[in-house]
Amino acid sequence: MARIKYNSLISDIRGRLGSFVFSSNSTGGYVKNFVPPVFKRSAATSKARTAFSIASNIWSSLSVAVKEEWQAYASDIEQVRYDWFGDPFFLSSRASFISYYILASRSGSIPSLSPPTGSKPSPITSAEALFSSSNTPLSSYFTVIAPLPVSFQWLHAKVLLWNSTSVFSPPRPLLFLALLPSSVGPSFDLSSYFSSLYPYRTESSSWFLAVTPLSATFRQGTTVFLSNVLNSESSF
Repeated sequence: MARIKYNSLISDIRGRLGSFVFSSNSTGGYVKNFVPPVFKRSAATSKARTAFSIASNIWSSLSVAVKEEWQAYASDIEQVRYDWFGDPFFLSSRASFISYYILASRSGSIPSLSPPTGSKPSPITSAEALFSSSNTPLSSYFTVIAPLPVSFQWLHAKVLLWNSTSVFSPPRPLLFLALLPSSVGPSFDLSSYFSSLYPYRTESSSWFLAVTPLSATFRQGTTVFLSNVLNSESSF
């Protein structure tokens, strides 16, 4: 890396020129060799890309009649979703199909080309969760306190970690928890799951959990959110 000395004619130089990158910091301007970034693709990332590609190709091959079924399904008021800020939104017909197909595929089921049928799962009425900075059994868990409705079949949990640097970690792979209909108060040990996603975490970090119930045909229910700092429990 070489330093740049500015004069009255040139006060700043930034950007890339061939194999050189010009920039500046608190000590002044500098130039360095351009090094192409290396994007490491994990096994999980490759699997997710493959699943998305397959679902996208299948969507392109669907008949107009089936796509219209997905359009009606996606625009139904029961398919409304809510973001982290509580604002409602609807997925497009294509996004609804791809989301459904990937969910069903990752659970080991054989996806249908038609939209899910049957009743929409009822919301979770009472639950608690905790994520820990340690990696011991049951140090990170999700517990359903109230009885689950019969329409439950799967639970989709997604964990996000707000690091001490105040930056959201990216969404992580799906976790499926098989549930028995009408089961009471099951507790799921998420220690190994959480630790594999975030092996390095500080006690000042905060966790966010999004939990979505799904029916046997992968019809999604209302997502509920829990959050707190590490080593602290949250419930509703």
